[in-house]
Amino acid sequence: MTSGTPHSGLRVVVAECAADGEGGRGARIACALRDAGHEVVHTGPLQSPDQVVEASIQEDADLIGLATEGADPGLRATLVGLLEARGVDDIEVLVGSDEITRWVAEHFAQDPITG
Repeated sequence: MTSGTPHSGLRVVVAECAADGEGGRGARIACALRDAGHEVVHTGPLQSPDQVVEASIQEDADLIGLATEGADPGLRATLVGLLEARGVDDIEVLVGSDEITRWVAEHFAQDPITG
């Protein structure tokens, strides 16, 4: 998803690995991050952990944001394990919209939802 235009934000893969009854959560987070100046790849709903890791590696992501509340608590560990198995140790994994929002606000002094 390279536009050819340099940007100073993150390259984020937003994924949804579980059905949480909150249709559109990933799309809302992806739009908010994009509006805040980050480059975003939204994989869509119900991706397997392997698919999320593959997309993140292919996109040279800085961050995986799982836009899923109520997901399996071991999902983060699964993704980190899959990344490590592929020799990748520089992609941050965040789970849930609150955690994604908090992390971006802490690292970029802005809330990706409110700017």
